[in-house]
Amino acid sequence: MRYYFIVNPTSGRGKGKRLFEKAKEILDKKGVDYSFAYTEYPFHSRELAHDAIKNGERRIICVGGDGTVNELASQIVEEKRNDPDLKIEFGILPFGTGNDLAHALSISENVEDAIDILLAGRVKKMDLGEANGKVFANFSGIGFDTDVVENTEKFKKRFSGIIPYLLGVFETLLHLKKLPVRIIADGKEIKRTCLLIAVCNGQYFGGGMKVCPLSNPDDGKLDVCIIEYVSRLQFLTMFPSFVKGKHLKYKQIEYINCEHIRIECEQERVVNYDGELDSKTPVEINILKGAIDIIC
Repeated sequence: MRYYFIVNPTSGRGKGKRLFEKAKEILDKKGVDYSFAYTEYPFHSRELAHDAIKNGERRIICVGGDGTVNELASQIVEEKRNDPDLKIEFGILPFGTGNDLAHALSISENVEDAIDILLAGRVKKMDLGEANGKVFANFSGIGFDTDVVENTEKFKKRFSGIIPYLLGVFETLLHLKKLPVRIIADGKEIKRTCLLIAVCNGQYFGGGMKVCPLSNPDDGKLDVCIIEYVSRLQFLTMFPSFVKGKHLKYKQIEYINCEHIRIECEQERVVNYDGELDSKTPVEINILKGAIDIIC
């Protein structure tokens, strides 16, 4: 089977390109049939995937982080909607900043191990999410985290991994915002004043924070973590548990498992999709069961 790698050379502050050079050496030694292309501008990966599939490529491998995974997964869903009989296998070499979805799928960030997973060719159906018509692979949400994304961007130029996110968190803490919401999850209505609502397909976001520790990306469900509004001191007390996925013990945390959720806010809020900000509330989020064939 032939592999087609779509490489984001700027992912992980250049880690994507650097590690892919090492990956090519391994692939060449193993005699693997493959081709590759580098992205050159935002959303270029979607164009590359479209052209590759049109030209007969059927095993598309993302080389990058969660943002590139989102773009390629979204494109594959679009291609399959246009041609329901299309069979595409999707793989990940997690050479980005956070690699949260790869973490949830137990795909190693070690180059040799990640390639071994690809070559083993074990494929399973994986769910995706869709929020206001936009596909996400790992998570969507509103509230505290959208503010963190905006604050995190300025730290990504100097740091990698979870550090930019942690710095963004603490800056956002200085300006906590109350989020009065109305939530309808599988027909059940909830009204809360929140800090954050995270709707997850995987377990992690923010470079390794285990926000939805019970989530499974092939169970046909969305996991929703709601953090009610708390003081800065309370949040800081809870935060270490939040990072480790031990936060469900707190009474300020509400955890929901559902297939569909609608979130309405008193004031319009931007929606987070796999770390990218787009669309606004109200937001309708659905699970896309078994939407993609993932090599893991």
